[in-house]
Amino acid sequence: MVWPCQSVSSIPRVMKEAFMQMQSGRPGPVAIEIPCDVLDASDDVEILEPATVTRPEPHPEQIYQAVQLISKAQHPVIWVGGGVIVSEASDELLQLAERIQAPVFTTILGEGAISDEHPLAAGSSILHPASCEYLAGNSVPDPIGTLNSNEFFAACDAMVAIGTRFTEEETNGWRLRLPESLIHIDIDPNEINRNYPATVGIVGDARQSLRQLNQLLESMPLQNSADRSMEVDKLKKRILQDCCQLAPKGVELVQRLRTALPRETIIVSDLTIAAYWCRRLLDLYQPRTYVYPWGFCTLGFGVPAAIGAKLAQPDQPVVLLSGDGGFLFNCQELAIAVQFGVPIVVLLFNDSAYGVLKPQQEKRYGRTNAVDLVNPDFMMLARAFGVDSQRVESIDQLDLTITKAIESNQTTIIEIPLQLPLPIMEPAPRLLHQSRNQ
Repeated sequence: MVWPCQSVSSIPRVMKEAFMQMQSGRPGPVAIEIPCDVLDASDDVEILEPATVTRPEPHPEQIYQAVQLISKAQHPVIWVGGGVIVSEASDELLQLAERIQAPVFTTILGEGAISDEHPLAAGSSILHPASCEYLAGNSVPDPIGTLNSNEFFAACDAMVAIGTRFTEEETNGWRLRLPESLIHIDIDPNEINRNYPATVGIVGDARQSLRQLNQLLESMPLQNSADRSMEVDKLKKRILQDCCQLAPKGVELVQRLRTALPRETIIVSDLTIAAYWCRRLLDLYQPRTYVYPWGFCTLGFGVPAAIGAKLAQPDQPVVLLSGDGGFLFNCQELAIAVQFGVPIVVLLFNDSAYGVLKPQQEKRYGRTNAVDLVNPDFMMLARAFGVDSQRVESIDQLDLTITKAIESNQTTIIEIPLQLPLPIMEPAPRLLHQSRNQ
């Protein structure tokens, strides 16, 4: 939304209203337009106090209905979106998960809402076949031994979805089958029932809603409160096993990155295959440590976003995962990082192609067009900007190189020649609706 200032006297009011709009409901950017003649003018104005933004409270009846459903569920599951991060509701989320013993899946924007070290953290591989089996209440084979093992995960009969929109990508075009009972919590009433029908829809701030759910659940007997951490452990092992079979280098990359990066590192992602692997497998330990170009998902997001993250959190290391194509969109922003002393570490994965698009063209058309790149010498380019640079020829050199780059507190480019397959594992058709309307 654009907020115009038609006079100097209108500036305080417009600023107050715009900042209130920016922080209200679903937070988002605003634009304030001040014409040149207003900038050149002067007036006596009163500087207004900032507006107090209150988060919307959920309706008590909606909370009561949700608690009734949760208390009767045998095997509930939680799906967490970015609304939990924005609302700073991680503690309340953890309390709910532990009270009802519900595995917690996260969307991309919800990553970090629960530490991946927690035994109930199921990760973000929602569309992995094993996860789809789990959400649909079907049998998922034990990852250890044959795929015909008699050990199965329990069926999920209820879902609590918090601060998520059930986007197209995260639901395979809205065809993913969810548990029959769905409790959907969102601050935006337009999101309730938009993509999946909710058994109970709760309009309200995630933190306030979870607090009230937890308060009611404290005195509510549960149908089943048995420890479900073993289910989650089996699921994660199954996913890791499948990923190792598809691309052991991808798994090794993620593991070496996690070993090298301090726990508080802010990881910024451009669109590149290596980042896709991290999106599925990289453990995160706290909120606001993973920045991803969701929504428009444009190439070139990485470098300016990493600079912004470092300016916002100067005491935390910032590491960018970028492909060669995406890096070339906005690599000139390195000049800003150097000029203003904003140290970031760029992991530049070079496959001399738009590596996400190329295999899709090959699969669909049997040929490629305009996806191969003739890259500059990235080491020389880095030096031209006054940036430290290093090229590693194998993944096993990566962890030590990253550690040194972070410790140097200088902007550094680490080039990694690497080709990986896309980490795409389609769910079985029986786990999907034929269309979003079924």
